[in-house]
Formats: sequence, structure tokens, C-alpha cells
Amino acid sequence: MKIFIPFYLFLFFTSISAQSKNEGEEVFHIDTVLISPYLNKIVFSYYKNNDGYICGSEIKNARFEIYSLENYTLLQKDTIENIYSAYYDDYNFDNINDLVIVTGVGMSGDNNGSDIYFYNTNNQLFEYAIGELSNPYPNKEDSTISTSHYCCMGRMGGSEVYKYCNGTFRKIYQSWYSESGSSVEELISDSLTLVQFSNIVELENDKCVDSSWNYLYGKLRLVNVTIKTRLEDQPAKEQETAGIAYQDVMGSFLFNSEEDFDYKLNKSGKLICYRKYAFVKDGEWKYQKRKQVQILQ
Repeated sequence: MKIFIPFYLFLFFTSISAQSKNEGEEVFHIDTVLISPYLNKIVFSYYKNNDGYICGSEIKNARFEIYSLENYTLLQKDTIENIYSAYYDDYNFDNINDLVIVTGVGMSGDNNGSDIYFYNTNNQLFEYAIGELSNPYPNKEDSTISTSHYCCMGRMGGSEVYKYCNGTFRKIYQSWYSESGSSVEELISDSLTLVQFSNIVELENDKCVDSSWNYLYGKLRLVNVTIKTRLEDQPAKEQETAGIAYQDVMGSFLFNSEEDFDYKLNKSGKLICYRKYAFVKDGEWKYQKRKQVQILQ
């Protein structure tokens, strides 16, 4: 990393480096940051041990020091287990930027693992708040932090949402998907509850059953069942136009049949279900009339 700093700060940074370096250490990055319009600028100085390189640019057993740019005094120092880079943003929604240490980067350049340090206005220190978050993003509209990750060229992945309230984080949402299905969990009452679920089961003759469920009226209920065939080659354009075939990161598929379930509460509060069924014949979708079906409570 190249460092570009104004000449009038050169002596200050040189002095910091000379006074603070431990034996076998060197400065590898310096940031001058205004974390809030109401606070003075501070200087973040990151040090690496000469034996600390792993995976190219990722550094192990590093540390940082924080100085006041106003009077050049040391405000804080701490060790870091791993560091790839650092940036500054408001993650606890107090209008003061916090410190985010990127601890590692995935092979594709995505899936950044990060640790977050909140700025405590009482003691004027950056304190560890939460770690091992993948690609964290602060949502200022609802005071949440979202994460996301994926692998295998997008064939697997997931996401999480944390709510920051009264000084603590609580996970309120998590999801995952893969070639075998997907799920979504949301915070209901005091626990994460499965609210959406899909499962893909491969049967004989390369046929796949893709079932989807939603959390409705207090239970996880079946809403869709699709039977499709995995194709070796890309679907023909006429198949895609007719809506009987498609291709995505999971592969190429040709639909055989599909049935949808629609749940309603009638005027007396009884749960009823309607089933709509369709199948493919002679390269076209054939639809049956929507019918009411019995629900097993």
C-alpha cells in the first residue's frame, strides 16, 4: 500500500513511527480521519510484524495505534489477529464513524470478513463490537447491519441481518441457498423461526422435485411443487419463449408439471386451500381449473 500524506504532517508521522515501532515492526498504513464534524481529526497507524504476511496482502499478528492530530498524543493501541485493510463508517447509527477491520478476502475478491469497533464517546476509545461478518453493510433507515456471502460461482450462499438496539446486536434474519434448496428464518417473538423453505430432490430419470413452503397462519405450509427434468444442454430458444425451460447458475431445466396452493381464511375463520395444477404436453403448458382441496390440520 502506498501512503500519500501532506508534507506538513511528514514529521508528525515520522515521529510516531520512530517512537511506536516495536522491534521487527514497520508501519504499513496510515489514515487521517474525521470520524465526526464535532470531533478532532485522528490518525490511525497500522503496524505489521515482518514475519506476519500470509496469503499475499493479508497480515497476521498486526496492531494499530490511534493519535490525536490536534496535540499528537496517543489515544489508543490494540492488537489485531488478522488485517487486510481498514475503513470507517457509522455502524451503530450515532452519527460517528466506527472502525472496520477487513480481516480477509475470498479468492474471488468478494466475501470480505470484517470486525467492527464502535467508537465510545464516554472513554473516546474504539471498542470491539462484533466480528466475522461477511461483507457487512449498515442500513441507516432501520438501524440494521446486513451481511452476504456466496461461493461456487453463485451456486451457494446466504445472508444475515442484525438489529442494533440498546448497545447490543440481535440476529433478526438469516437465509441460505444451494443446489439442494433454500431457507429463510426471521425473528418471531424470541427466536428465529423458519418462514420459507424449498427443497430440491432428484428422482429417477434426472427428474427433480422442487417444493416451496411459507410460514402461513402459524404453520409452515406447502405453496408450490414443481417437477422438472435436468437438461445436459442449453434450452432451445423456443422452449424458453414458451416458458417450459430455463437456465440459471444451477443448470438447465425443462418443466414437467407445476402445482400451486393458495390458502385463505373464510368468513367463519376456517382455513381453506385452493390447488392449481398445470402440466406440459406437446411443448405447451396445459392448465386445469383451480379446485379446493382438503387441509390436514
